[in-house]
Order: sequence, then C-alpha cells, then structure tokens
Amino acid sequence: TVGRRIQPFIRSQEARRQATMGIAEDVKEMCISQLEAEFVQCTDNSDDNCDGAKLELIVVSKQFEGVPLLKRHQKVNELLAEDLGNNRIHALSMKTWTPEQYEKKKNKDAAAS
Repeated sequence: TVGRRIQPFIRSQEARRQATMGIAEDVKEMCISQLEAEFVQCTDNSDDNCDGAKLELIVVSKQFEGVPLLKRHQKVNELLAEDLGNNRIHALSMKTWTPEQYEKKKNKDAAAS
C-alpha cells in the first residue's frame, strides 16, 4: 500500500515538471518578439512545492522609456496573462529596465567588482 501512495506523488511531480518545462525559454521569446527586448534573462526557480513555475525575469526594452515602473510590470503581466492564468507560471518576479538603466546597472556592477 505504501507504493500506491508514493506513485501518485511521483507522477504529480513529473506532471509538474512537464507542465513548466521550457517556460523560461517561452517567456524569453515572447519578451523579445512582443516587447522588442534587447536583453532578457529568465531564470526558472521552480521546486516541487507548487504546480507552476517560479520565474525571475529581467527585461530590457526601449518600449519602457518614459513608462512608469508599474505600467512596465503591467505590460509584462499582460504579455504573460495566459500562462499566469492557467498556473503554468505560479510566481513571477521581474525587473524592467530601459537600455540606459541597464547600461548604468552594468557599469555600476562592474565598478563594484
């Protein structure tokens, strides 16, 4: 009976992995094509504690120039609405920068090293 209880758990873990497989690359491609992003970094930090992916996202796009931070995040959320709605993405943290902000960040990080 122990084996019967473990099997569904193992299958559910595998189903979770299958459901989120490739999500980071899908998000990256969407940001590049829809937001004309110059740089995208999408890291999948998923674990076995939830059904969807846990993503960390950095997007650099000229489309963010002159746009308040909240509106930038809303733009990304709208782009990913389907995957957020169907729980393919469970958690999303993001940084949305203009190219100028990104260059300043890189230079600051390089100077600190």
